[in-house]
Amino acid sequence: MQQQPTKRHPASSVGPRPRNLSRDSHASANEDTSNSSDSKLSPIKPHPAFPGKKFLDLKRWECVPRPQYTRSCGITSVVACWNYLFSILGQGKLPYLTVPQALRILGYTQEIRRIPFFDIAINRNIMRWFRKLCTHFGVKGEARIYWKNSHERKSEDVLRTYCEDIQSAGKAFIYHCFKHYITPVGFETSGSLEDSWMLIGESSRGYPSLHVVPWKDVAADIMCKNSLVYNIRQRYKGVQKNPEKKNHHRLILLQRLDN
Repeated sequence: MQQQPTKRHPASSVGPRPRNLSRDSHASANEDTSNSSDSKLSPIKPHPAFPGKKFLDLKRWECVPRPQYTRSCGITSVVACWNYLFSILGQGKLPYLTVPQALRILGYTQEIRRIPFFDIAINRNIMRWFRKLCTHFGVKGEARIYWKNSHERKSEDVLRTYCEDIQSAGKAFIYHCFKHYITPVGFETSGSLEDSWMLIGESSRGYPSLHVVPWKDVAADIMCKNSLVYNIRQRYKGVQKNPEKKNHHRLILLQRLDN
């Protein structure tokens, strides 16, 4: 008896995964970016019975390139936020940007493996890179420090404003934690510090793609005294002595400025 051909199942109705997100670390320098978005992903919004309690923005998470180039977490986070704010992967209309393209625009023309990311990925450069990408593409954007240990803002107040701002289509965040940059994508909260969590997209292949971190631990990290340091991705180690003698951990806001 002749064997019947195997039926092909239709593709998922969610839409194709953008090319640069699944293979960004292997992207060609000449990759065509004249693309269009078929993805209809949208934020997971709170259930009407629990307003404001849970929020996970799938577009933000989808914009996080993974896996990253070695030690490229800084520029990877900038590209993730820029794509969310301005490209068709997120809330914009421009072609999406890859990490290799962004590096060339910023003037890093050497092989990616030869770029000293560990030395150049500092908070000041993170904000400068975002502004330069905005200028290059003719869009308006601004970056500023949202939370640091010298601020007198209470953790409760930052939690409240963060939960509001992360739901804005014109705002994105980068979290500078222990020797790493990551991209917040949502939250869960009951309104108290003890029962609140930050949802964070991860670009490193060494960790799961999504962190759920207690807000009180985020606060403990950012508000650490300069002589101490807290590794938010390895919290079991507790607070340790800081060999750098200064806490550089920050929450950075990147914002689209509409005309």
